Amino acid sequence: MESGKKPEEDPASPYFLTTAERWWRDRQPMLQARGYMLRPRFRPGWRPTWIDTNNYPGGHEDGLLKRGKIDHIDATRISDGRPVHIKALVPFPTTGKENVEELDVALFFSSEPRCSDPRNHCVPILDWWRVPEEKTSFIVMSLLRVYDSPEFLTIGEAVDFFGQIMEGLVFMHENYVAHRDCCSANVMMDPTKMYPKSFHPAETDMNKDLRGRAPHTTRTDSAPKYYLIDFGLSDRFDPQNGPWPRLSVKTHGADRSAPELNHSPLQFYDPFPTDVYYIGNLIRSDFLKRYRTLGFMDSLIATMTVDDPQGRPTIHEAFAEFRALLGSLSRTQLRRRLVRRDESTAAGIWKTGKHVFRTACWIICRLPAIPTQP
Repeated sequence: MESGKKPEEDPASPYFLTTAERWWRDRQPMLQARGYMLRPRFRPGWRPTWIDTNNYPGGHEDGLLKRGKIDHIDATRISDGRPVHIKALVPFPTTGKENVEELDVALFFSSEPRCSDPRNHCVPILDWWRVPEEKTSFIVMSLLRVYDSPEFLTIGEAVDFFGQIMEGLVFMHENYVAHRDCCSANVMMDPTKMYPKSFHPAETDMNKDLRGRAPHTTRTDSAPKYYLIDFGLSDRFDPQNGPWPRLSVKTHGADRSAPELNHSPLQFYDPFPTDVYYIGNLIRSDFLKRYRTLGFMDSLIATMTVDDPQGRPTIHEAFAEFRALLGSLSRTQLRRRLVRRDESTAAGIWKTGKHVFRTACWIICRLPAIPTQP
């Protein structure tokens, strides 16, 4: 241990905690009083389970480090054991100003009548509270999973995803809210049905105890709901303040490719066409460039991602065109396997054989080709 350092601050110590881990450890008593428990590593008085053994820390659940930002962590709701995700809306580092905008949008879509609308794909807020002395609010959500893990198997599963995220953005825009960062990183899914025994929040392919892989079903067997998350850049407009367009201050989200944010000297822009671009670019980057069997989406995605924002359809128009495209696809087409562009011939033969057997089981069980449609 380096001289003068506490064990939790010394990288050479088995008790070492990252800055983010120490931040959450110090707030565990507050979280417990509120009804939430962090994993053992993040509790005061934690003792590594590999102490006095010859085992490697990486093989132990409490040997997994949390790196990166302090603003989020997984936890367990004490009352029922439900896995949840807690996000801390800390003050902005440059100004020290409290982050009330993200909280406003999150709670807006988690309140009635919006939260009961089936078209609402904004992540529900289960609980929230504010710590005034820290100018920090905490919001609690269900533990979600990245939207493309496990991999999509069929065209029907892919178009189900397309439809849900478009529908979710339609709903946001109808309520005069621009997401402004609806990229791959900010779309997730509810894994409850697909992962009935859940999974480890840090090693998501593993069981909660890290002993074996987490069992799961397919999307066709257990249709998931997809959610838009992270409203840190979102703008909510007052419908009484005049006609469209409404303007936002230019700010880059995770997807930095929108032309209007890169080439114009103006400081303001209409964020609604940019949202359309983001969704189109997500589908183009994560699906059309990855799979060979989605060519029917090419024309629509091309219009959603044209350089001129005024040349793009509204999300309502894009969703209507998507639904028309969907109506032209047969059930046989929808059940076809998604084929990766980099797939080898040998892998293709093996996957096709599995897919034929799996499809036969789905048909026998009368499962729909588009998972969320009857």
